Amino acid sequence: MSATLLTSALVMATLAVLVLVAIVRSRRWYHYAPAPDEHGQVPALAGQQRPPLLERPTTWIVGFLALMLGAVGGVFAFVTNPDAPGELFSVPVLAVGGLLLGGYLLYGTYSAAKGRGHPSSIAAAETATLAGGLFLLAVSAQLIG
Repeated sequence: MSATLLTSALVMATLAVLVLVAIVRSRRWYHYAPAPDEHGQVPALAGQQRPPLLERPTTWIVGFLALMLGAVGGVFAFVTNPDAPGELFSVPVLAVGGLLLGGYLLYGTYSAAKGRGHPSSIAAAETATLAGGLFLLAVSAQLIG
């Protein structure tokens, strides 16, 4: 029974990867450039004023690494505590880690789509597609495990 389930999961994962590759290669999205308006501004980016520090990718990378190291450090401090019940908190620790990573992926997808000049509706659709993919991944992991 488990061999059949594992084989089915592998076949479905292979088909999903093939469909994803076909979708990505079917359109020349990487050559997309939004047209500027009469003032030379890209409409999706006009009016967005951020502090110069937030415009640097290094700031976002360092912030993400600090957040992840803080989360991992907190988990390590909790796990090494001899008084902590291990079974009680393993699921919340995984849930919080998954929420942090998922939130970062979803926000990153939305802001990257907006940065490419897509309107909010398309950026939200791309984010929803990623959320659906993460949901399918979680359900598949639950079914296999």
